[in-house]
Amino acid sequence: VAGILFLLHKIEVGDPDYFYEFGLSSVIDYPIYLLWNFIQLFSLFIFLALTATVSKKNFLIVSLITFLIFAFAFIPLKSGNIDYYGIASLLLISFSAGLLLKYFQNIYWFTIVIFSIFWLHFLAFGSSSEELIHLFFASQYSNWDGFLEVNKQFNSYLLPAELLFTFFLILISSLFRKKSI
Repeated sequence: VAGILFLLHKIEVGDPDYFYEFGLSSVIDYPIYLLWNFIQLFSLFIFLALTATVSKKNFLIVSLITFLIFAFAFIPLKSGNIDYYGIASLLLISFSAGLLLKYFQNIYWFTIVIFSIFWLHFLAFGSSSEELIHLFFASQYSNWDGFLEVNKQFNSYLLPAELLFTFFLILISSLFRKKSI
C-alpha cells in the first residue's frame, strides 16, 4: 500500500526528529520490542484459543471477542466522535486474528503477525499517541513522525488499507492449510 502511494507521489520520505535515536534504533531493537509485548499477545492467544474450543463457529467467536475486547478504545461511551477508520481497522484485525487462530494455531505466528503489523505501521508513518509509542516501542518519546510522510488526504485510509491487504494475505494462506480447530 505504501509502495503504491509512493509511486503516486502521495508519500514522501520524511526527516523525522530523533531519526537515529528513535527510528533506526527501533529497527535494530525489533526483537526486544517483540519480547516486550509477547506476554500480552501470549495471554490474548491463550484466551482466544480457549474460547474457540467451546464453539463450533470458532472463527466468528474469536473475531467477535477480539473486536469486543478492544472496541472500548474506538467507541466512546459518552457523547464524542466515533473513529470509523479505527473501527474498520479493528474489525479487519479481529478477522485476521480469527483466521490466524483457526487455521494456523501457532502462538509464534500469531504474536509476530499481530505485533509486526502495528509496529511497522507506527514506525513507518508515526503516531502522536504517547500510549502507542510506549506500548510498541518501550520508549520515553511522546510522539514519532515516522520515516514516511503521507498526504493528509490518504492518512486516514492507510491503516485500514494495510489491514485489509494483510487480511487477504492471511485468507489466501489459510486456503492452502487444513482446518486446525
